[in-house]
Amino acid sequence: MAVDRPDILCSDLPMEILEEVTYDDTDPSDFFKDLLQTGHAQWLAKKFGRRIQLPEEVMRDAILVLWVRACRLYVSRTLGQQDSDEAKPFFSNEGLFRD
Repeated sequence: MAVDRPDILCSDLPMEILEEVTYDDTDPSDFFKDLLQTGHAQWLAKKFGRRIQLPEEVMRDAILVLWVRACRLYVSRTLGQQDSDEAKPFFSNEGLFRD
């Protein structure tokens, strides 16, 4: 999914993927790190029309904010609430960093 659908919207993300945020006591799990890194890299490539090589610390920060979004989406869905990011691409980190 991360390779084939890097522009998947948060609202279209299968719950099974979001459930992965609860399966491991590491934050995030290696599986979820790989998923987020792959998806974010593919999203950037699609956005800019070419592969983008980010510095390690920039990618690490992107993975962290995407994982926090995934946790929030999981809680929102579990509680049956709307989330403000539902219409946004899941692998995009735009707007997730605060100044």
